[in-house]
Amino acid sequence: PKRDTETAREKISPEESYNLVVERKFTPEKDKWDGQYEFCGPWGALGIMLLSHVLIFYFFVCIEKFQGTMIYPGHPLLQGENMLNVFWEYLSVHATPTWETFGVFTGFFLLEYILAALLPGVYVKGLPIPSENDYRYVYRCNAVHAWYCVILFVGALHFTELFPLWKLREEYGRYLSTATIWADAISIWVYISGLRKQIRMSHNVFYDFFMGSGLNFRLPGNVDVKLFAE
Repeated sequence: PKRDTETAREKISPEESYNLVVERKFTPEKDKWDGQYEFCGPWGALGIMLLSHVLIFYFFVCIEKFQGTMIYPGHPLLQGENMLNVFWEYLSVHATPTWETFGVFTGFFLLEYILAALLPGVYVKGLPIPSENDYRYVYRCNAVHAWYCVILFVGALHFTELFPLWKLREEYGRYLSTATIWADAISIWVYISGLRKQIRMSHNVFYDFFMGSGLNFRLPGNVDVKLFAE
């Protein structure tokens, strides 16, 4: 019977498949890990995660302190000083997050969440999810509305001088650190949450953390977590 059902689904048209109503249930056996590592396996995944953190701050210092020059150990612009010491000193002064940057960035997150939850938009179905019995999630596509609302809101803050935009430029390094901490926190939360319904797990922590432990997390208001974590 199971094979007959799958065969029947293969014969229907794309339009019929799109409108097909299926029971939503957890079916991890239909979406197992194939045993093949991507991104050069656990060490590659760990390297990408670590390097991505280092690169953003390396480029920040190169741009802000050295006017875009790619600095390396022994570079003339270091004037004989140790590269790590120079970079660390600059970051400690210009990239230390503050309560203000956390407040502003968190407020931005909340604004985006509220707009995503409340604004009208076009409703479309996503692709069938094998691990959920080929169930299709419905997405409300309202990013364009949200974009214009953000422009109006930020413009009002700027022109009323409640939060002029030059503050973002002046405190760019601090916001960069704040965004990185927020991104790491969300990644950890999503990974831990996904452990309740695991799919495609290799049982290597580094690799599974990088690839993800679950799919399709939704926040109240039918907001997809991918708004913040993709």
